[in-house]
Amino acid sequence: MDFVVKNFIEILFSIGLMIIGLLFNKIKKYYINVESSVIGVKYLLKTKIIEEYDRIKEKGYITLYQKENIISLYNEYKKFGEDNFIKEIMNEIENIKVESCR
Repeated sequence: MDFVVKNFIEILFSIGLMIIGLLFNKIKKYYINVESSVIGVKYLLKTKIIEEYDRIKEKGYITLYQKENIISLYNEYKKFGEDNFIKEIMNEIENIKVESCR
């Protein structure tokens, strides 16, 4: 009992450090999971934009609905950071003629 009383502050400090270490590890794992999810969403958006672009190029025209949809996808994609490839695709899409549904 004498040992506990004499070393009370050191024991509390050690317990506090242990709790901080556990919390840090939990936060670190959470951050890694969030970062992985963000990267996954970015690449899903990129893939969808490219798929839509390929479909539009094949047809030779774009419907208003498709254009609005791809612009929405691009706006979300830009939040994760842009790249020149997708920017070029969007510039091409802007120049594709808009037609009503066939």
